[in-house]
Amino acid sequence: MKKLPIMLHVLVWIFLCGILLLACNRNDIVTDTVFPREATIEEASAVLKVDIPVPVSLPQGYHLEKTTLENSSTVSFVIVRQSSGSEVELKVTWLAVPLKIFDAVEIDINGGIGYFYSRDEDNMIQWNLSPPVQPEENKGIFELTLISGKEIPSGELMLIAASIGW
Repeated sequence: MKKLPIMLHVLVWIFLCGILLLACNRNDIVTDTVFPREATIEEASAVLKVDIPVPVSLPQGYHLEKTTLENSSTVSFVIVRQSSGSEVELKVTWLAVPLKIFDAVEIDINGGIGYFYSRDEDNMIQWNLSPPVQPEENKGIFELTLISGKEIPSGELMLIAASIGW
């Protein structure tokens, strides 16, 4: 007969722990998601808990086609060149430690330092960007990576990089 009261106590304790866990996660419901998934910029910012930089003024002939939440710290954008349908991918990752690159050509992106790579099949630009308002509970910096095929001229890729902001 003693097993029944002990089992009942254990079940009540498990139930109460479950309710407590649900209550702790109540404000983070938006982060409980399957990755990757398409998302709005607002949804992505809510998951990363910081305003994310986005393509603000793309060069003429380009448009933002898709925003994907890759995981709880990375958002990727597909930017399309309208004349050819060629795609440029922009990955924005929220990090606690800034990107450091030593083996690339340094370039200027809106007064900041970026790095340009010309690889066999594509071109890539990487740079760090600090948010205008640093979230107190989630301090960090953005690492941005812009990748395109060789059909996108490097000058246009640099214009796209310069168009990223808030």
